[in-house]
Formats: sequence, C-alpha cells, structure tokens
Amino acid sequence: MSLKLLRCKAVPHDAKLKDFEIIGSLQVAFVWNEKTCRNEIVLLSEMRFILYKYNCEIVFFPGFRCDGGSVPKAFWSAVSDPYSTRFLLAFFLHDGLYAAELFTRSECDWIFLELMRELGVSWRKRNEVWAAVRMGGWWVWLGHMKTIVNENRKLIMKVPCRP
Repeated sequence: MSLKLLRCKAVPHDAKLKDFEIIGSLQVAFVWNEKTCRNEIVLLSEMRFILYKYNCEIVFFPGFRCDGGSVPKAFWSAVSDPYSTRFLLAFFLHDGLYAAELFTRSECDWIFLELMRELGVSWRKRNEVWAAVRMGGWWVWLGHMKTIVNENRKLIMKVPCRP
C-alpha cells in the first residue's frame, strides 16, 4: 500500500507537505485533567510523522497525552482555534518531540514552525505561535523529569528512515 492511501485524513486538503508526511488517523479523546484543570488530548490510534529533512519517522502509540499547545483560551483569537487540524497536528508533533526529548529544544521548535508552514498556517500566525513557544518553552523543557521523559519514550519513538 502506498503512503498516498494511508495519508492522515486530518491533513487539510490545501496543505503542501514536502518535508513531512503524516500517516494514520487522528483519533483522539479529550479528557479533563483534575491536576492541571485543563483538557488533555489522548491519542487512540497510532500516528506517524515522517520528517524527511531529519531522515526519521516519529511514531506515536495510543495512550500518548498532550495539551494541544497550551494556548490559554483568552489568546485563541490570536491563533484561531488551537484544536483546528492545521494547529493540532503541529502541536501534537511538537508536544511529543518535547515530551520524549527526541531532538534539542531548538530543533523541536524549528520542526514545529516548518510543519505549520507546510500545513498552511499563515506566516503571521505561525511566527506568533513559534515566538511564544521560543519564549515560554524553556520553562517546560527545564521542568522535565527523566522518569517522565523515559515513560514518554515508550509512547513516542524516533525511527531512522530507510534509504
């Protein structure tokens, strides 16, 4: 079966994916987290992001949880709805890369910006979101505990692409 047949249906029809491929179905559930008082997104199906520039595939297994970008509701108008698929796919990959520390923080943020571009997020919005991530992401990154990173690596794997 070709990648074309397996491409994620959540990818917007006008997206111009060149350096990425997104495989699988984006089946998620929203679960309220009592501790953080926020919704979390729980992946219910396997997803794969192929990063051609980095010659690897990022595999997400069911059970991975993320917050979908940590965008406070008051700022949704600036970004539009963070749960729209253009943002959600990029937030999902970025959250996973951060959670499992599969790249440096800077590389994770750069991959995030590149994917938003290919998904069709406007220049202004993607750069506003990226700047916010660059300014605030260090706090999340430095707060990682090794045990949690190792747990996340059971749900997110970086696999080299075959030549």
